[in-house]
Amino acid sequence: MPAHDLILPLAGGRLAPSQPLTPEACHALSLELRDLQHAFRLSRPQADAPGGEDHAHEAPRPVPLDPPPCAPDPAHVQQARTLLQGRRVLLIGGQPDPVREAALTDALGLAGLDWVATDAYHNGLAAGVRIRPDTALVILAVRWIPHAHNLIRQEARSRGVPFVMLPGGLSVSNVAWHVTGQVSRQLSA
Repeated sequence: MPAHDLILPLAGGRLAPSQPLTPEACHALSLELRDLQHAFRLSRPQADAPGGEDHAHEAPRPVPLDPPPCAPDPAHVQQARTLLQGRRVLLIGGQPDPVREAALTDALGLAGLDWVATDAYHNGLAAGVRIRPDTALVILAVRWIPHAHNLIRQEARSRGVPFVMLPGGLSVSNVAWHVTGQVSRQLSA
């Protein structure tokens, strides 16, 4: 578990010391730490820069270069990774986000994530053309899709592709929880 005295200031007080830090949150905070370190280095005036002050008499402040170690992934994330390792997933709903896509792809070991945005999803049959022969799983983020759930589910079933109804957010933990809870037997076969 990362040291909360290092992480709490970065989290802006959003985490209680007793609250576990998920690997996804740890990664995000590590990136934030790196960006803050970079900004700190850029904001320090240089002695030879115009208008810069000479800080040679000051002791250098230690700045940790390595992010704190992250906790291992929860069991359900590890199980989902085992089920999906090297496979392609179709995610329908929400707004494609490169950071979240990378987090899902990396954490679940995906060969690829095809993401259909909510505004590009008109009905289940239109999204069905996005199911490729190598698609191992279809995830429908129902929070952002107001209609036509049955059409895409029927299309996935007709192609023999497992289908997950994702009622919540798109965090790695939530996606993994619903994958293992809804289709782990189908993906194991």
